[in-house]
Amino acid sequence: VKRVPWRRVWVWIIPCLIVLGIAFMGFVSYASSYTERVLPGVYVGDVNIGGMSRDDVRVFLESMNDKLIDAGVTLVFSVDGRDQRVHIDPTRVSADNFIELIRMDVERETDRMIAYKKEGNVLVRGWSAVLVRIVRPHLELMSVTLDTDQFIETVSEQLGPYTTFPREPGVAMTDTNPLAYDFVSSTTGVTFSYDDIIDKTIASWKVLRVPEIPIVRSVTEPTFTDMDVRAIVDRIPQIVNGGPMVLTYTNTQTKQSSVWTVYPET
Repeated sequence: VKRVPWRRVWVWIIPCLIVLGIAFMGFVSYASSYTERVLPGVYVGDVNIGGMSRDDVRVFLESMNDKLIDAGVTLVFSVDGRDQRVHIDPTRVSADNFIELIRMDVERETDRMIAYKKEGNVLVRGWSAVLVRIVRPHLELMSVTLDTDQFIETVSEQLGPYTTFPREPGVAMTDTNPLAYDFVSSTTGVTFSYDDIIDKTIASWKVLRVPEIPIVRSVTEPTFTDMDVRAIVDRIPQIVNGGPMVLTYTNTQTKQSSVWTVYPET
């Protein structure tokens, strides 16, 4: 068996060790240089924040929060073939305070962006930094919150002129002595789905995009049909002819009661 001289082996091993050492030091240096900065290639939505310092990220997110608040939410829909655009202001102003109905947690998001893909030892963090630069991940904000109740109330106010609620069929009493009444027919309504508006608004904010949301007006049918109520109305004279009938109504807010006595026809 022919022996390989150790000198020849070392000629190959030493350069390899030097290359590995340089690569290791490169990883360490590269990872260390981004300890307090966002890794290169990281995006929030379509905005590149790679290389930003903690202060840079904080200022950037605060600025974007203010811009999104100022821009508000635009709802787009069609009425009789014509496009309508309704602006929703995501703030509430009173004599005592100024309330933002939707916003992001800037401090939490800043910490998250700085810490992104920096788990593990120095070698792992260095390798992660290289991969992030190649992959260029597009992140979404995770801390966007919305005051659902007040936001829906604001949306309802702005969409009020374009909304009609269905009317149930019923009876409009015109006199009680003797009993006289008119039948009121049902009508359909036109409403919007608020769930889509809320979900799409939050989704747009998560990628720092001004919400412009297409919505659809939908026809809402009444719960009861005219035929259902007419069957009951036709029996009213039979009920009243048995003698006077007392009707009592209590207002749930004022707690005051009103009483009517309905007399049969004479």
